[in-house]
Amino acid sequence: MELAKGIQFFIENPDVWTDYTERARNVIEEKFDVNKQIIEQQRLYSLVNTVKTENATKKKTKAELEKNTNTETETETEKKTKEETEKKKEMKKKSKTKTKTEKSRKKK
Repeated sequence: MELAKGIQFFIENPDVWTDYTERARNVIEEKFDVNKQIIEQQRLYSLVNTVKTENATKKKTKAELEKNTNTETETETEKKTKEETEKKKEMKKKSKTKTKTEKSRKKK
């Protein structure tokens, strides 16, 4: 019903019709210019790409930190294992020395 009233109004007022259509065309040309649309799409894709890049960088950094942590943990474990091995060797040496000393005493 409103559409019919609007059409009736423009039929009865052709001077308003002309002014209205000119303004409408200007708005459409400004808002829907192909070049402006392309520029806006490029801007949006650039934003999306930036976010993807940031996320990828964060994931990479997180993975590197985890890798470094694992490497440090492995290094610490290796050190502990070496220390334990050295302690065992020292204990064996002391034990052998002690045994030799005891054998020497028994001979006397």
